[in-house]
Order: sequence, then C-alpha cells, then structure tokens
Amino acid sequence: MRSYNSRELLGQTAQTIKVLEITGYIDAGGAFVASPWYTYEANLSDVSAGRSGDYGVYIYDGAGDLLQTSFFNASARGQITRKEGTTLAPLGRIPVDVIVPFPASAARIVIREGERELFARAVSDQEPKVTFTGMSDYQLLSDRVTLTWEASVADGSELFFELWYCPAEDDYYNIAANITGRSLTVDMSAYPGTDEGFFYIFATDGVRTGESDSPWVRVPYKAPDIITRQTDIPVTKITEEILLDVDIYDLQDGWLWDDDEVVWMLSGKEFMTGCVLWVWPYELPAGEHVFTCIATNSAGMSSEREFAFRITDDESDLPNDWSRNDIVNALTNGFVAPINRIDAPITRGQFASLMTTLYVYVSELDDPYPEYEEGVVVDCGQDDYEEFMMVRLGLMDAPGGRFSPNRSLSEGEAALIMYRTAALADPEVLEDSDDLAQIIETLIWEEIVAASGNNAYQAAEKLSVRLALVRVARLFEAIFE
Repeated sequence: MRSYNSRELLGQTAQTIKVLEITGYIDAGGAFVASPWYTYEANLSDVSAGRSGDYGVYIYDGAGDLLQTSFFNASARGQITRKEGTTLAPLGRIPVDVIVPFPASAARIVIREGERELFARAVSDQEPKVTFTGMSDYQLLSDRVTLTWEASVADGSELFFELWYCPAEDDYYNIAANITGRSLTVDMSAYPGTDEGFFYIFATDGVRTGESDSPWVRVPYKAPDIITRQTDIPVTKITEEILLDVDIYDLQDGWLWDDDEVVWMLSGKEFMTGCVLWVWPYELPAGEHVFTCIATNSAGMSSEREFAFRITDDESDLPNDWSRNDIVNALTNGFVAPINRIDAPITRGQFASLMTTLYVYVSELDDPYPEYEEGVVVDCGQDDYEEFMMVRLGLMDAPGGRFSPNRSLSEGEAALIMYRTAALADPEVLEDSDDLAQIIETLIWEEIVAASGNNAYQAAEKLSVRLALVRVARLFEAIFE
C-alpha cells in the first residue's frame, strides 16, 4: 500500500528512497502479465525484494548497463494443481506484488525466471504531470462528488491513476486504483468527516509516476454505527446476569467503548457507561426493561439503539438451605457464578470473574483496569480480560500464557487468591500476605470461613460454586461493614 504524499501527512520519515512497486501475475503458462506499476518515495524497510529468489528484476540504463538486480519469490497458496506427465502445473494465476529500489536513470526493466525472460518494459525519462481541477480551498463535499484532474506525459503514453483520500494525519483511504479516465465520482458518505482533509492522486505511465494533492476539503462528520443488533428479547431469570458487549464503530474515531463515549439509559436516566451493559441479578424488578445505548464521537455526533430484556421472578436455582441468604447477597452485589451447578467445582475462569469484580469494587484507584496486553494469557478465547487482569496483578498464574480456565482450584488456592485480591485492592483494610495459615486465621476471625460446619475450610478440597459465592459475599460484607 502506497503511503507517501508530498504534504508529509502520512508518516514519511527523512530516510526515504525512490521505489518501484511491480504488480501483476504469472499465468498458467509461466508468462508474466503486468498491471500498471507505480514509483513513489518509501522507507527502505518497505522494499520487499532481496538477494535471492526464483524471479529476478533487472534494471538497465539507457546504454544497456545493468544498474540493479533484485530477487523475489511468488506462490499461489492453496492453489489447485493438475498432473501433467511427471510435473505439477498450477491452475490459475500466481499474484505478484513486489517493491524494489528504483534508480533515477532507469531505462529498461526485465523480469526473469532464472535465465528465461518473462517480461520487459521500457522506462520513459520523464514523469507524468497531473493536477486536480475545478476545486476550491475548503470546499464542502457531501454525498456524491465528481473529482476531475488534468494529466500529461511527454511521450504520449497511456496513463493510469490511483486516487486517495486523507481526512487527517496518518489516516488515508485508497478510493480507486488503475483509473484510465480523467474523473471519478466518489460517494463521500462512506468516508470519515474532516475539517481539513485532501485528496491526492498518482499518475503512472506504467512505471514512472507523478502525483498531486488537491486543495483542502471539508467533509461532513458521520455519526457512530452501533453494529450490534438484537433479533429477539431474551428472557433472564432474576438470579442470572445480563451481559451485553456492544460493538460500535465510528468512521472518525474507530472503535468506541470508553465511559465518555458510550452511555446506557433506562427510563430516561443514566444507568451505566461503557460499551458493556452489565445488569446484576436482583437489580431490577421482574418484567420487560428497555435500555438505550447512546454512542457519541469526538465531533459530538451521536447514535442510539434500544435493547430489551425480560426478567422473570424465578429463584428456582437458589438453594433452600443455610447458604441461600449469602448467595442472594453475592448475586445482588454482582458476584455471578453458575448457581444451576451450585455444588460443582468452580473453574479458574469463573473464579477470576468473581475476583475481578471484587478488586474493582474495593479498589480506591480511579482506573483499576490494567491496559490489556496480547499474549499474557493464550487459552481463554477472545473474552479473556478478567483472566488477563488476575495474571497481570499477580493474583493468579498462567505459566507460558496457559491460564487453564476450565481447571478447578482447591479451597487453599482460592483463599489465598481471594484474600490477596482484597488486600491489593485496599491495603488499609487487609495487610497483604502469602502466609496461608495466617490468612485462614484472619478469614475465620472475620467469619468468612468456618472452622467447622457447613462453611468449614478444607484446604485440599475443590472449591464449589456454593462456597465461592458464600465466601466472596461475606468478604465483601466484612470489608464494607
């Protein structure tokens, strides 16, 4: 992708060289079929040819002296082949897109496979000239607009054009390539808005390339697009959570998700912020509730979409024993785990979710969320932030990035993680410690676990969903009492 233009708004550095981008394909018979090529300024690191390869690019001057040789490979991945005698002949085309340095005195370019010449092209000694026409500075362009330009080349060769739109620094869009006419109608409703953008155009005679910028243009800003749709109204028990992660894309700002970009409204009042709607169990009465998601970009333009949910007053998953009140308290405060499997072992992934909620609640930080880093955990799928957060905070482990989210954990492991999560979130409440015996003594003293009875601590036993909810509910209550 070409990214150079003379206004230097596209990240060009001082260390640039003239390059030639060679495009086309090798057909089934082994011949090279060329597309229009372009020369432009680029960083040396953009050169993709090297010192070895099956194919060579040979550049000569006007006297026939070799100026430069570059090599490259080309392949058709996944291409079907057919047996012809003892050889395998590829079906279809092998695409070629290679960037080589371009000497100023180039007069002829040859592409060879070994010693066999596949293609040759003469190089003119002058670049084409091109300029936009019929435009004024800061002209407002909305909807469909026809851009026009004038172009010429000394030897009268056929010209091809490539048109780009640049709404802001380091932001550029290829509108069309290999245009043969002198005008193009563009639907600007599909492109980001700007108060100071411009177009630029490349004109090539097949090798040498001229380019030009348009005057400054203004394009109306677009409102964000709330991509997520709701096809039906989900029914949720009062003991279950509602969790909806909405995808919102803005042409000007990219993906929107922050608290100052997305707000959720319920009955005309702000309910929460951010792209994730999280409704805790028992937070709302039974019945249908309509949440309005409002996304606003940096230009102040907003879009909104409604999402409806039906909550049923169904507590059938709750136990009818000593743990019922504790579990209701846990659910009410947003600590969610699968209570339909109340006595099954809780998984590390589910426990990480509980601990993330605890840490965020207790933390005195304005922003308790560490910035996400790829590769810290690698086995939790795409929605792995809670596991990442626990690992990044040093509260749970992931050797070699393997968090093992579906593995169970012992009561001893869980007690250490739970205690240290609360201590890290608010050191004034608990003093951080790795001494498990001391931690258990503190948890028994605070009546978070028991020495005997239903909530008795058993270090080596697997922690169940029931005990996880009971203990996190009691720890939360002890912190805020």
